[in-house]
Order: sequence, then structure tokens, then C-alpha cells
Amino acid sequence: MAHYRPQAIVQIHLVIVFCSLLPSPLSAFTTNHTVSAPSVQCLPDQVSALIRLKRSFVTTDYSVIAFRSWRVGTDCCHWEGIRCDQEDGRVTSLDLGYCGLESSRLDPVVFELTSLRYLNLAGNYFNNSKLPSSGFERLTKLTHLNLSTAHFGDGEVPHTIGRLTNLVSLDLSTRCGIDYTPGIGFHYWADSSHGWDLTLSNVTALVTNLGSLRELHLGFVDLSQSIDWCDALAKYTPNLHVLSLPFCLVPDFLANFSFLKVLKLSYNSLEGFFGPVDPSITNDRITCAFPSVRILDISSNNFSGTLTEEWITKLMSMMVNNNNETLVMEYKGPIPSQLGHLTWLEALDLSSNELSGPVIIEIDWA
Repeated sequence: MAHYRPQAIVQIHLVIVFCSLLPSPLSAFTTNHTVSAPSVQCLPDQVSALIRLKRSFVTTDYSVIAFRSWRVGTDCCHWEGIRCDQEDGRVTSLDLGYCGLESSRLDPVVFELTSLRYLNLAGNYFNNSKLPSSGFERLTKLTHLNLSTAHFGDGEVPHTIGRLTNLVSLDLSTRCGIDYTPGIGFHYWADSSHGWDLTLSNVTALVTNLGSLRELHLGFVDLSQSIDWCDALAKYTPNLHVLSLPFCLVPDFLANFSFLKVLKLSYNSLEGFFGPVDPSITNDRITCAFPSVRILDISSNNFSGTLTEEWITKLMSMMVNNNNETLVMEYKGPIPSQLGHLTWLEALDLSSNELSGPVIIEIDWA
């Protein structure tokens, strides 16, 4: 009996993309409130620290829900958002991400949970307070740290985070997010009404000891003074696969990121040639080569260049819209027919450019 596969149609939506591309497929920051069942009970000092942390948040309908299982006299290893080491009963995971919690600051008591490997406080409200300048260095076992969109105020990214040598994933993104509209798809937003909340003036100091880092998300963190950012990442984070820096005011960069799988540099006013590297082409600002990139967002910059088969056929997702702010910096030419052979394509945005050709492409499902 013959089998038939329906044709799929990919439509190029003419949308302006804010903040970032799609949630990283490698992202370790998915909210996880699953309760573990350790063989030993939570230690008393761990219970005490957690109860004090709970009391640091304002009592609201959201906090009542988030902490409904956090009751004195019960095993904290069974509390919502908590995981413990099954051998010694110490807390290894604290996940309060997007619980709608409110506090005047991040209570230092969290640094008493020195066995933490996973810490997620993303999406809560910390009243625009500064991140603690000390304390993070005590969490030496930490592999995943997510403090994104948690309303931390004006200040420098604590250098003590750079002492967490086991970090695999770090997300300090501020005031940007993702929404979904039926019929349109994902669209992105960033709140720039109050300027930049966090500043990172010395990337080298942050990443020198973070050789295990695989994901770095710094959306809307001011990197304008970090002229070393590119060379520092290329030198000290050889395992980095995901780099997300939308709205970061990043200075020019010269190093090649041959190891990256996901690259997001939207809304940075970067200039230069983008495309196949040609030794005969010189540019006093930027020459880019990303041979391993599969998800790319360079929208709303000032790149020039040509969309070539070399780039098109290797990408799973690409956004290059809004790169024609000057007459000499624009993408031109026909939409490559090779797009019809990209059976793994998940997203494509080519809006606000000088491209020609059909905007509906038939996908050949192999």
C-alpha cells in the first residue's frame, strides 16, 4: 500500500523580533517542581535555612501557593521545589522559578544551602534590589544558576559568580521575555523604559574560571564597557554552546566562535560583513565565522553580506531581519530555493530586507 506524506508549507512571517530567538534547545532552566523521594530526611540546618528564606518573601496569594507544602515538622526533601541528596539529606536543588514571589532583596540565607547544584529564582520580584556582592562563592557545587527577569536593580554583576567553577548554565537576563500568539507564532518583548538594570564591565573576570560553562544568557545586561567580552569567551569557555546577548550594547567583536550551536545577538547595532569568510575581504570592525551554529539571531543590527547556500543549508532557525538601516548594509537577492530541502527547519524570519522571490516554500519531507 502506498504511503503519502502531506506537504508542509513554511511561510515567512513579516514580524519584528524582540529580545531573543526561540528558547534554547539546550536550556537547563525549565521550571521543575517535581518532588524527589530521598532515603534520608532533610537535615535540621537545611530546614532552618529554607524556613527563613520563605519568611523573607511577602505573604501573597502566590506565596501561599508556592509554599503550601513548606511546613515545619515535615521533611523538607518532600517540599515543592526542593530536591535533596539521597545520601546526606542536604538540599541540592531549589526551584522557585516563576512563582510570583515578592521580596525586598535576595536573602543571604540562600547561601547557607552550600550543597546546591541547581538554583532557579527566575521570574520573581526582588524590588529592584542589587544582587549580593558576596555569598555566591559559597555555592561551590552549583551547576545551574537562573536569576533572569527577577527585577534586580542597577548594579554590577557580582564577580563572585565567577568563582563557581562547576557552572554549566548561567542566566542573568533582565526584562525580556517571549509570548505566543496563535496564527503568528512566537514573538518577543523587552522593556527598555528604565534603561539597563545590570552591568558587566569585565567579562574576563567573570568567565576566567568557568571552563565548564555551556550556556550563557545575558539579555539586557549592559556590556558596553566589556571590550574584552569576545576574546574572553573564546579563550575561557571552550565548551560554550549557547550564547544569548540581545540588547546588550556589545562592543565590536573580532574572535570567531567556532564552537557555538546557538547564537543570539539581536538589537546590538553591530556592523560588519556577515557570510562566508573570504581572506580577501577586510573589515575594520568585524568578520564573522560561526561554522557550528544551528540557531542564529542577528536581527536588528547593521550587518551586510549575502545569504549563501553555505549558511542556509546548515541552520535549523535563522533571524536576520532589520539589517538594512543604511544603504550599504543590507541583505539582497533571491530567497534561496535550498530552503525547500531543509526538513529540520523550525523557524525562519527574513523580514525588513531587500530579498526577492516567493515567500511560500514547499518543504520536501524526505
